[in-house]
Amino acid sequence: MAWIETIQPIMDYVLGGTSVAGAIAAIYYRKANKRIKDSEAKQADVNAKSAEIDYANKYFNDMLVMLEKVKEATDKGSGNQEEMMRMLQEQGKAIDDHGRLLEDIVTFLDGDFNDYLKKKNTKPKHKQKKEAAIP
Repeated sequence: MAWIETIQPIMDYVLGGTSVAGAIAAIYYRKANKRIKDSEAKQADVNAKSAEIDYANKYFNDMLVMLEKVKEATDKGSGNQEEMMRMLQEQGKAIDDHGRLLEDIVTFLDGDFNDYLKKKNTKPKHKQKKEAAIP
């Protein structure tokens, strides 16, 4: 192609601009120029597609990182849920124990409370004397 560019002005001068050789040289030059432009267009398409692929790979890698973070958070959340379930079970046991204690208190208050008050109000006399003797 470079030799055509250098020869074309000479051929135009010697043979004339409208000569057959000048027309052939012009057609050849246009074809060569068209091939160059086509190859540049193809290269631009390749570069654009390469940039798209690079961007897609970056996006994919970022998504993998985000999914890994979500998985870690989910695993951590599952561990927290297990700990919370264990604590709730312990509290449930404590509530059951308190319920049994309240049942005992209610049973005590329903039946034996009057006997308890009688026993409490009537202290043995020997204990009262000992308490009075101690300064």
